[in-house]
Amino acid sequence: MDAVWAASMRPNPAAGWWLAEEREELAALLPAPLGERLRLLSHHTAHVLSGYLLSGHERAGGLVIDAGGSSLGADFGPGRERITGYDLWPDRIDRLYQGMPAVVPGPVGPRRVHSSPGHFYRNLARRVIPPGDEPEGSMMALAAFGDLHLNGRLAADSGFDTLFVAPAPHDAGTAVGAALYGWHYQLGQERVPVPTDAAWGPGPGVLPTTTVPSGYRALSQLGSGLAPTVAALLAEHRIVGWVQGQLEFGPRALGHRSILAHPGHTATRDRLNAIKKRAAYRPFAPAVLTEHATEWFMSSGDPFMNRVATVRRCRADRIAAVTHHDGTARVQSVAADHQGLRDLLEQFRDLTGLPLLLNTSLNRKGAPILRTAEQAVAAAVDLRLDALAVGDTLLLADHVPGPRAASLRAR
Repeated sequence: MDAVWAASMRPNPAAGWWLAEEREELAALLPAPLGERLRLLSHHTAHVLSGYLLSGHERAGGLVIDAGGSSLGADFGPGRERITGYDLWPDRIDRLYQGMPAVVPGPVGPRRVHSSPGHFYRNLARRVIPPGDEPEGSMMALAAFGDLHLNGRLAADSGFDTLFVAPAPHDAGTAVGAALYGWHYQLGQERVPVPTDAAWGPGPGVLPTTTVPSGYRALSQLGSGLAPTVAALLAEHRIVGWVQGQLEFGPRALGHRSILAHPGHTATRDRLNAIKKRAAYRPFAPAVLTEHATEWFMSSGDPFMNRVATVRRCRADRIAAVTHHDGTARVQSVAADHQGLRDLLEQFRDLTGLPLLLNTSLNRKGAPILRTAEQAVAAAVDLRLDALAVGDTLLLADHVPGPRAASLRAR
């Protein structure tokens, strides 16, 4: 390795000392000589570069709206990164705006008050959402009962030609931004291609068909027959776990560790919310073939499910399970090179005329998206899914009739 770059994450260091002390502590965790090569990047710069350096844009404005961010040293003035704005070029990064704290009188002297939309959102969510219902995620779902979602409003009204949101806009994405900063600005390498998927994690491993869980049977070695078989199950309104290829990086299931379903009926949405133990008002997202996106929505969405689009009114009744209360949907566009979901979507379109599926994360309530084949089996049993596809193997619940294909080998 030529360089090691990481984002500053320390929450409460003394101003002016944050960078040196954090770097020394992290460097001590790395084997020689990597610790000596470690450099830190400010938290918000890493955030904004995780989007800019993947966007393909030469010139861009960057906006980071955070909760706590990290402390700023003397180079940028006192306080913390909460909201920052950037002018971004291939050869430089200019910080144009930094939200500064207000100084107000207090009972024991003046104190600094920071504007933090992130903390406001979190604190309000914890007051509105009942305990146990994942406050931030449930609060996001309630946005469909109010005004437009923020990313949709930015895309429509900001005056910019396009809007690009990073694949992982939360703090984990700062690792990508820091690495891309070192790669492009420090090592002088060409920018990486614009991604249409974020399958950057590990594979699930092989599903052992010798230990099939009770209540299921295995159809193995399906190969090219997997996608048409699963598409037929989905067309019959079965709910299917879908584990294919490498794990997604980020907070969204993008067709590699997903639960998939027919998007046509609200009863499917209600059943899924019950299965995942979510509030009944929480919506689900559609994954749509890119070339058909604008036939169903007023904009094209994006490949990382980070933007809301308005559903065309003439189509809304056909995709009721993925249409929010306000007539919008959080759309994932699936490009031709998507290795997890593309073939299945095409097969489902040919069967039903619908070029989209309901897509939600394969996980239990309060747990992260699962990683391995073994975890997928345990989750499928616990969630009582109708079927689970891992690699070229399909686990089918005993209550589901077998697919009508003589070539399938059950055991």
